[in-house]
Amino acid sequence: MNTTTVTVGTVTFDDAYTWLEHDSERTSDWQRQQNERTDGVLRGLPGFAAILDGVEAADTGRGHHDESVGAVPTGGRSFLIRHLDGAQVASLWVQERDASEPRLVIDPAVRGRHFALATVSPSPTGRYVAYTFAEEGNTRGATIRVLDVDTGQDIAPDVPLAAHTDIAWLPDESGLYCTAAPSADVVDSVKRILFWRPGAAEAVAQELGADLTVHVLLQVSSDGRFVGALEMIDVAHRRMRWILDRAEPDRGWREFLPAGDGACSGAFVADTYVAVVTGGTDRGRIVAIPVTTSGDESTWAELRSESGLTLSDLSRAGDWLVLQAYERGASVVEILRLDGRVHARVPLPTGSVVWPGALRAMALSDEVTMTPVNVRFDGGIWRYSIGEGRLTRLRPPAAQLDDAVVTEVVATSADGTQVHCHLLALKKFGGEGPRPIVINGYGGFGAPPLLRYAGWWRPFLEAGGMLAWAHLRGDGAFGRDWREQGRYLAKQNTYHDLYAIAEELIARELTTPDRLGFTGLSNGGLTAAVAIVQRPDLFRAVVPEVPITDLMRGVNDPYAEFAMSIEYGDPRNPRFSDYLYAYSPVHNLVDGTAYPAVLIISGDRDANTPAWHGRKFAARLQEATTSPHPVLLRVWEHTGHGAGERDIRRQYRAEIVAFFMEHLTGPRRERRS
Repeated sequence: MNTTTVTVGTVTFDDAYTWLEHDSERTSDWQRQQNERTDGVLRGLPGFAAILDGVEAADTGRGHHDESVGAVPTGGRSFLIRHLDGAQVASLWVQERDASEPRLVIDPAVRGRHFALATVSPSPTGRYVAYTFAEEGNTRGATIRVLDVDTGQDIAPDVPLAAHTDIAWLPDESGLYCTAAPSADVVDSVKRILFWRPGAAEAVAQELGADLTVHVLLQVSSDGRFVGALEMIDVAHRRMRWILDRAEPDRGWREFLPAGDGACSGAFVADTYVAVVTGGTDRGRIVAIPVTTSGDESTWAELRSESGLTLSDLSRAGDWLVLQAYERGASVVEILRLDGRVHARVPLPTGSVVWPGALRAMALSDEVTMTPVNVRFDGGIWRYSIGEGRLTRLRPPAAQLDDAVVTEVVATSADGTQVHCHLLALKKFGGEGPRPIVINGYGGFGAPPLLRYAGWWRPFLEAGGMLAWAHLRGDGAFGRDWREQGRYLAKQNTYHDLYAIAEELIARELTTPDRLGFTGLSNGGLTAAVAIVQRPDLFRAVVPEVPITDLMRGVNDPYAEFAMSIEYGDPRNPRFSDYLYAYSPVHNLVDGTAYPAVLIISGDRDANTPAWHGRKFAARLQEATTSPHPVLLRVWEHTGHGAGERDIRRQYRAEIVAFFMEHLTGPRRERRS
């Protein structure tokens, strides 16, 4: 086998699988053979057809699933993303207040077989909608278009190269600010801000004097005077970096805050910026920052000091502020007066999570719409009227697990830190073990709790299985310290937390190693791959979904380079190279080891964690393992970072469930060492 000698930072190593990093004819043939083998193993299972039927039945509860993407009381309109029966992808609908049924406004299927909505941004009155499509799960070629909702026609000009874009409308709808790449070769790594006006020859680039990173959030004050640009710190946190005073256009954009690692995000109130800031705190505080002296912290006024809540973000709803926070891993939404005093707490469903972007507070209204989720129910749309103090369910959850119960398990990690997981089971089986358990975890990027509806796992639950959601360090719901303890040179804590939870479940006799599995997506896919390498004795079956597995060469991809810089560290930097090499999954597999059953899942159009990570890990693991359990690779076609189209999503999920049922609920087979 030909090997390549590679030096990254202070580390030199031989790599026999660099050829799998490239989409050559040889690689395509190898990948096709891997997919065919996975077809034969999983689709040939006696119960696969029934599992697929069970997953399909749980995919929606009533024929379609609605998600609110905007509520526009001034214009009398609300916009809904609807997943209709028979459609492969979601479409956009508008609900007029005086109409009984919504009407279709954007159908991606008209564009082609593998198009899907990527970004949707209604204007303040709902007259227009700015949107982008993802083609085959990839947003690299995304173009911003603006639709006139009344006429159904797009308005020029289009804005190309708008991958990972953000859009902010002026209150009078005379234009919008958006982000796009300056050229195709940096579409995944560098952004610039543009101003779009209907009928103009083209969008106008804004001069900031510096490049912006991949994810930039744009904000416009309710009076249209200020425009702010916030850079991404992690999944849930942004930092206000640049500001434009449109009342003084000759001054142009200026720096609001210097680059830094502390969050600063909120809403404009007159000539101040009221924000959640995390610098110098664990759980965040709220301050009022004068726009003209933003760089001088001595001019800031504290409106709310640090407390037991983990503060996440602030938004504006009329003459109110809406605070998103976390308490014991669940979402808290509070309504604040403009001076920061608490007016009310929204009575969310118990244990639910409102994801960033799933809460819409409109600057011109005192109404807030949100889509809380929980492991026992799937979405639903809720509207909170601040003036009336009333929470109204506009649409019920698409599906629910009414016959399930959730309990909490606490474990002690290697350094003595207490870590938690939520455990779900069907009531009819009670709480006794040992039972098959699949743990799901993420552990990174300051992410909110990844508590998602578990209905598609029903075939596994009906077989007596249980699901566990692990709260690992690196996530963001338990404060900045919790997040930092699972980042950079402390990343191993994330994996120790997972092993502690697994061992606690075993110690309580809820499961055994040969009935225990783990799955994680994206950064969670890395967590899964690390668990395979470090603790093959602890799990019978593991599914890394769209993982990054080569931490030394991942920086060769523009988006991964950005992601690694904010979470793992750059392996080209001697400070990080030895540490990253010590746990990089591809580089730490040991020949002659009995590894668990593994199903590696990648998407052939994934720009975040390209499929070559899955290919290299599968090839090396197949070479190294001595156990009788399979190492399978599934590379989904026309798919990006996770399953998208309905048919692919159902098969994707069915294969995961079938894989775990085969290895956790079937007859026990010992590993060979």
